[in-house]
Amino acid sequence: MIRLVVFFTAPVRRVSSRLPRFEQLMRIRWTDAEFKGVIDACALAGHPLGFIYHWHIINAALIHGMRRMSREAIIKMALNHEKLSGWDVVANTAPNQGLVIATPHYGHFVLSIITLGQHLEGKRDLYVFYEDPLSHGSNSVFDQLHHVIFGENSSKKIVHNNRKGIVAAIKGLQAGGILLIMPDVYSSIVDTYAFPFFGRYRHAMLGTGTLAYRARASIVPMVSVPSATGLGFTTTFAQPIPTNVEPEPSRADLVVPFEATTRLFESYQAIMSAGSPVYWQYTPSHFASREEPTLPLDSVIGLLEMLPLDVRAIFGNTQVLDLDSEQSQRV
Repeated sequence: MIRLVVFFTAPVRRVSSRLPRFEQLMRIRWTDAEFKGVIDACALAGHPLGFIYHWHIINAALIHGMRRMSREAIIKMALNHEKLSGWDVVANTAPNQGLVIATPHYGHFVLSIITLGQHLEGKRDLYVFYEDPLSHGSNSVFDQLHHVIFGENSSKKIVHNNRKGIVAAIKGLQAGGILLIMPDVYSSIVDTYAFPFFGRYRHAMLGTGTLAYRARASIVPMVSVPSATGLGFTTTFAQPIPTNVEPEPSRADLVVPFEATTRLFESYQAIMSAGSPVYWQYTPSHFASREEPTLPLDSVIGLLEMLPLDVRAIFGNTQVLDLDSEQSQRV
């Protein structure tokens, strides 16, 4: 059924004008700025607008179908449609070396997470890290999906982003486990740093780099790249990003995660450029943002290292300044 829906709706990919009725039916809610961002992203990839419309159809058909499929059928479907690229990066890692596999909300990321669990079966413990449903209610669906796919399998565990989960994640990595995390999402922008990404900046937290650094684990970028026609996808692994380094002068707890996250988004951009940025869940908001000049990484790290020397930081004489306030505009 899913294949039939994808096949018979393929002509939508050639649509070049906006379809308000279609967006209403598919519950697509773009602001004017986001719609312009979608157009910019499609132009960057050389696609008409219908390309992203068809991608929404594919996702809707997939979600609808998976809700009615058994665990075995879901796993079989995912494995049958997957190709692997760069799996040796994971397979050839020493068994006692923990890995943080960082994947964005891109392409068939749910299917790639499912197949990752199957590829690691009997080889490594897998820890899936995300926000606690107690604070983010919509994440309860991931708890349910994990239960359906992995059951009570002790080698595949959920660790939520709280004190207990962070401790479990670090211990698991130190024991040679694999931690799966999705670093392209955040709760509050005040907890983030900005990283160059597709000519703009992407706000992201340093949690991925921090967890890897504390456990002395490498970060492996993983991206689920869809095929050009629909349900097929390639789970792509990029070269590991080491975090067991000590910069001089040492501000390793900040500098190492920052540099690792910068390199992580560089890897994402390289892989997405070869596929298409429109497969990314956050394409509308990201491409709607303003293009900003960025400093070279060495300059950013230099500024971070200078912060403790600032007299205001030494004496605690700091304040938060709202740049949108009338007072700030007068200044």
